[in-house]
Amino acid sequence: KVVSDKKEKIEKETDDTKDAKDSKKASSTVYKAETTDTTLPGAELLDRALDDGSSLTQSELNQIADLLETKLQEFNVEAKVVSVLPGPVITRFEIQPAPGTKASRITNISQDIARSLAVSSVRVVEVIEGKSVIGIEIPNTNRKMVRLSEIIASGEFTNATSPLSLALGHDISGKSVVVDLAKMPHLLVAGTTGSGKSVGINAMLLSLLFKSDPTDVRLILIDPKMLELSVYDGIPHLLTPVITDMTDASNGLRWCVAEMDRRYKLMSEMGVRNLAGFNKKVSEAKASGKPLFDPFVEEDEEIELEALPSIVVVVDEFADMMMLVGKKVEHLIARIAQKARAAGIHLILA
Repeated sequence: KVVSDKKEKIEKETDDTKDAKDSKKASSTVYKAETTDTTLPGAELLDRALDDGSSLTQSELNQIADLLETKLQEFNVEAKVVSVLPGPVITRFEIQPAPGTKASRITNISQDIARSLAVSSVRVVEVIEGKSVIGIEIPNTNRKMVRLSEIIASGEFTNATSPLSLALGHDISGKSVVVDLAKMPHLLVAGTTGSGKSVGINAMLLSLLFKSDPTDVRLILIDPKMLELSVYDGIPHLLTPVITDMTDASNGLRWCVAEMDRRYKLMSEMGVRNLAGFNKKVSEAKASGKPLFDPFVEEDEEIELEALPSIVVVVDEFADMMMLVGKKVEHLIARIAQKARAAGIHLILA
């Protein structure tokens, strides 16, 4: 019995030692994608944008511009419409007021302008950067549906070099809006129930999938509702299956903090300031035939350093997670938000 107990103890110690070694290797091997196919999908997979006839014609825009000038004159404001920028939801009319006309005077009569034009509201933009005009934004009678395929196929998105490019939609003038998450570097999506937070999250996730392969970007998806993000289970970009259990969510965020600290140590050792500098140094060393090795592993092991991907943590219904495991994750979220930008780790919270 004593011999048997000793044997079990030795086997347990051996397993523990093996687990410890495996955990050290985990950070280096966790990024190896299961697929080697790096072909990015095309916009043809998405529903095409069709002209539903909701856009205003040029003659209709001219009629509204003439009506706006007339209504302004009725309120003793001399101004001329110099340009019209039709958008999917509102149309901006840029007016040139007569010399000496204060912008605040037009702002003060915005409700009267809305009533006279028979619309719900009018927004006055007193200062437009780079222009000497005043903007008056009038809601369209029919909202135009903006398809994701329009933005994915646009020049703004296809010409964007960052693998973290997000397609957000159209601005008021109908131009595609594409932003770089790396420069943001975190994102909070807020709104009431039914306002489209989850639609926005899905558009951002699809943007990442259309723009980057798993060697560039890896994802951690946390979905307390168990509905919105489950469709992404199985994609090669995931570091872990979609997380629906909040205990697993706190463990995932804890791993992110540990990975952030590990990356900071590596960057400090390499003498670089951010993830882009680290990846450039690793790639140059490999191209010259002198690869770099992880300085923080045991002496008898050599783990070659690879370029590190950006990590995007997406949390849908962040409020639910805070109610369930708020005390466990609050300091983790705070640390990631404060320090993780240079390490290439970004948060999207809805």
